[in-house]
Amino acid sequence: MQDEQLMKLFDFDRGELQVNRRGSLSEKQKKRLAQREAGAKGCSIVLGVFLLGVALIGVVIAVSAVPAFATFDRTAALLFGGAFGVIWPLVWGTIGLVSMRRAFAKVTVQVKKVEGPINIVKAIRESYDSSNNTHSTYNVYELRVGGRMFEVEPETANVMMQGDVYAVYYADINLEDSEDPILSVESLERAK
Repeated sequence: MQDEQLMKLFDFDRGELQVNRRGSLSEKQKKRLAQREAGAKGCSIVLGVFLLGVALIGVVIAVSAVPAFATFDRTAALLFGGAFGVIWPLVWGTIGLVSMRRAFAKVTVQVKKVEGPINIVKAIRESYDSSNNTHSTYNVYELRVGGRMFEVEPETANVMMQGDVYAVYYADINLEDSEDPILSVESLERAK
């Protein structure tokens, strides 16, 4: 019964568990990870292009405003042109290119395994909204096993018992900002 609950909770089947035990991904898992990565790459391209557009706005402002300033005060024109024509595009362009870096990174995925007694912790996280200067808190559930931590659904605590020994197979993705998703889980022994 518990095996079926684990399969439903983490969205895998017996065949995928067998493939993960051998250190490989199933075709279904490859497809799911590829879709997820395509979404992340799309977001990084959109954000990068937007920020490059913001960088170009500085150049447009400098080109259109500096001649008007130059007739009144050359020092102000140079400072304004330097700020909006050089510094602004350099800062926003760099941020845009860095955010687009993910879209062109080569992604490699390895199936890794951690095992040991589990600990499920309800953690409180805080986020900051700069537009209205507010902090908000939210809860996440963390599955801790073998020195690794994975964010999981709250129902996990109803299926996996504290102290039981599990093997967790996960996708180790080579990108720094990428979360390593759980592929499959198996119970090894119950706590006494």
